[in-house]
Amino acid sequence: MASKSKPAWQGRAVPFAEADARYGLARLADKVWGLDAIFPPGEPRPVRVVRGASGEAKVPRGITVIDGDLDVDVLRWRARDEAVLVITGTLRVGTLLLSGPANLWLGALVAQALVATELSHAGSLIVTGDCAAPAIVMLGDGEHILPRTFGGRIVQRDAALLARRWGRAEPASGALAAGIATLDDVAAAIADGRTVVRSVAEIGPTLHGRPIATLEELGSTRDTRALATIAEGTVFPRVVKLDLPEHALNARAASMRWPVLEQLSMDGPHSIPVGSTTPDAVAIPDDMFASMPELRRLRITAFRALPPAVLTIAKLESLDLDQAIFNPVFYTRPDPGLRLADLATLRARYPQLRIAFGADVCFELPAKVAEAITAATKTAQLLAAGKLDEAIELVEAVLGEIALDPGVYSHVLRYDLRALAIFAHAKRDDARATAHAQLGLAELGPPSGWFLSDRGLGSCRQLAKLAGNHLAWSLRTRDPQTALGHVELALRGSTLGVDDHVFDTHARILLALGRHEEAYRVVAQVVRGNPKFEAVRDIVRSRGYRSFTKETDVR
Repeated sequence: MASKSKPAWQGRAVPFAEADARYGLARLADKVWGLDAIFPPGEPRPVRVVRGASGEAKVPRGITVIDGDLDVDVLRWRARDEAVLVITGTLRVGTLLLSGPANLWLGALVAQALVATELSHAGSLIVTGDCAAPAIVMLGDGEHILPRTFGGRIVQRDAALLARRWGRAEPASGALAAGIATLDDVAAAIADGRTVVRSVAEIGPTLHGRPIATLEELGSTRDTRALATIAEGTVFPRVVKLDLPEHALNARAASMRWPVLEQLSMDGPHSIPVGSTTPDAVAIPDDMFASMPELRRLRITAFRALPPAVLTIAKLESLDLDQAIFNPVFYTRPDPGLRLADLATLRARYPQLRIAFGADVCFELPAKVAEAITAATKTAQLLAAGKLDEAIELVEAVLGEIALDPGVYSHVLRYDLRALAIFAHAKRDDARATAHAQLGLAELGPPSGWFLSDRGLGSCRQLAKLAGNHLAWSLRTRDPQTALGHVELALRGSTLGVDDHVFDTHARILLALGRHEEAYRVVAQVVRGNPKFEAVRDIVRSRGYRSFTKETDVR
């Protein structure tokens, strides 16, 4: 508690198994990340059980259970060791101050102010019943500290979070009342008895303490598993990206509404490593995408068969199918996998659809597909060996073969081959490089349809970089406005220090457009990371750039 002079609450040591049977402590270990040291494997340490506690006291290391209520004006807990305080009844407190790896598990909470400072990632506050607090203020880096309920409800009349994360003070929840922007504003409002935030009715439902109305993506397993606690039909009005890493979550997500969701990664029914007996219609129900009208990019891992629900997506632009195999030894072949008839059906339904797939999901592919994959590897080897003519001859032959029957080839393979063709012809500085770049961008389409897997997205970025930069460079003086669009696409696949030539192109196009300060800032970024990059030396030596660096802090 506040000081070491405070006495420990009087209680008795109870074996963990007995305390667990009475208070459900193992449930806490399952729900809270970071408690391994408190709930070690084997026989956990005894639990201190206290009855009739009141006032402040030092919380000992380990688990302390207060069987009943606790009433106190101020509860100040600076937890220096990993410890858990469980209050089975209601904690009624004027001000609750938490810091360090403090873990509280409460039956209910009534507080005038909840202030969390310097909380470690191992800290948490969990309320199994109702949670009421006029103001919640958090200074720390772990949003998981917010009150969470298991079967209870958040009943704050005015509840908010103002987080200072990574040195910045900012409203983290979007729920602050008018005039509340800083921690000082919060303190003043509490002192004056003014409302700190909007009402719970205005804030709406929350996910781990964050108003659902403010969320733009759900990507962590912790977040998506929490969907089980959200009412069916709940609207996620701003979420554009959703990851569902377990197929058990799919049906739950289908029961929600996602009006602006654009990209979805989901687990299919074919689990790795041993295979799953979950029926396809259960893992991916027929109405899976009914409440996702803006869905454009879909990735299905652990793919077993093409779900009928996919054909109901109105605006589908890219479909990424794979097995996400981490250890091929444990790979089990999906049955039936992706069939050639499925590819024909998809092409008929979505003529412009980009599809990524490999030999781990499609087993009916003709031999020429495997030959094209081998040819791509061989082309890269020839280029690395400086055998430019042989590389060009091979890649042109393969692309010609693909043009005769493109539907059986993954777009990822097509992108890889097109990128090799651009690179090879650019080495010769011939017109075929421009032709391939134009074809490449047409095949690639807008970023809204790029693949979601690392492999697929990497191919998209590589083609965008090579094609976009080549066309931008060729147009930089005679049509800089069009060139700017091309180089901005190329920049999506570029990294400073690796692709500085693309940033050089960008800077020269900005100069051609008269946007000198923007161009000089790009050059300054390049030079800061690569001082010996010769391509921008003429710009660095220019009078305009030297004047810019004198007047502007570009460090």
